[in-house]
Amino acid sequence: MKNQEPATTALSAFRGRDHASLALLPITLALRDPQDADGPTTFEYIIEADGRKRRVNVMLTPEKGQQLPIHADQMVLLALLQVALRSDPPSERLEFQRQEVFDLLRWPRAGRYYERFTGALRRLYGVSIRLQSALLARNGSEYRRSETGLRVITEYHVEQNRHDGSWVEWGHLVREAFRLGDFKRLDWDLLLALGNPLTAQLYRLLDRVALDGHQQWETQWQALAAALGMNADGYKRAARFRETLAPHFDELYKHGVIDSVDYDRGGTFTIHIRNYLRTRIRKVLEEFGVFAEAARQLMAGHDEAAIMAQCDCLQHGRRGTPASKGGYLTEAIRKGFELRYADDEPVAFAVLWRDMLSAPERAAYHRACLALCGAGDSLFETSPDPTAWPIEFRAVVRFMICHNLDPEQVAMTPLGRAPTRMLGAVPEA
Repeated sequence: MKNQEPATTALSAFRGRDHASLALLPITLALRDPQDADGPTTFEYIIEADGRKRRVNVMLTPEKGQQLPIHADQMVLLALLQVALRSDPPSERLEFQRQEVFDLLRWPRAGRYYERFTGALRRLYGVSIRLQSALLARNGSEYRRSETGLRVITEYHVEQNRHDGSWVEWGHLVREAFRLGDFKRLDWDLLLALGNPLTAQLYRLLDRVALDGHQQWETQWQALAAALGMNADGYKRAARFRETLAPHFDELYKHGVIDSVDYDRGGTFTIHIRNYLRTRIRKVLEEFGVFAEAARQLMAGHDEAAIMAQCDCLQHGRRGTPASKGGYLTEAIRKGFELRYADDEPVAFAVLWRDMLSAPERAAYHRACLALCGAGDSLFETSPDPTAWPIEFRAVVRFMICHNLDPEQVAMTPLGRAPTRMLGAVPEA
């Protein structure tokens, strides 16, 4: 009897994006109430990201009579960035409908949420950010320096009528991220499922520092506190800070972000990050002959799906046989070479999909690719014919199959996550 596809499959239909540099910077504070903020605040620390130590020195100064932004405000900023990044290239002025942002945040249409939204915009607009250290994008490029106080938002307008247009003018820190492409993949469903804004900030930080594919991150407690926008002086000793973070680490463990946290009495945290996908891709790069340091840089600087597609094209595409696979692959990823395949590639893939995989395996690979590449109006969702899917999607799926990646690990659904929506049965060839 032929295997049947599941009637419905819970899939995340939205691929989020995170501002990679801001994930390392404490531009919001770990406070419940913005009125608890007391004037300008400075954070100075050394943190390791992408295998390199970075010195961070940042001062946050509110406008007169205003409060500094808190971690809850980061969600509004991130939601606005999701809307902005739907355009290619994104505009320095984002025009949006307020309900778009509320829908992303899964906020109800209630007056107190309108006040929450405008309050967050007011604080994000009012904070001046002064950096005394270089700011590097994920690909190593430096942000253009500015002596004036930097901002994420320089102007905003919110209409009282939710059906009318609202807008924000992006500040230097966001405009530079647009120019440099300094964004990384972000599990939006997971971010919302974490619930607590401090847990969300911790998740963003850990996901950012492990971009290069390593699974263990060590940091002193004072540096971790600073990176999370927490005043280390308020804890007096490391043990108290550890107690404060314990429930947040527990939540990340429950949701499959980390495996464990070791703590040394001297105040050193060693966090074991799951990072399954990046670790496996980095191993494949090295198997293709990419030097270990170059593989680390490629993982840190480029999205996983783009790297997987280039690897697949080298192996199965129509590019000839380069003298140095590792060197060629490095250039292909860095420069985004066009994916070229033989004319019969779609048909060959359809045979692989239909004849080599069981129905449950097809469902698992489908979930994994959607988790990586996102969903929307793509034929990958709607067409029963895999030959109609975008070549990038076929390349990502074929990479996972050929290199024995576990699709359930790639698309692991954190405990308690509510799917964005329910899609129909996985397309059958």
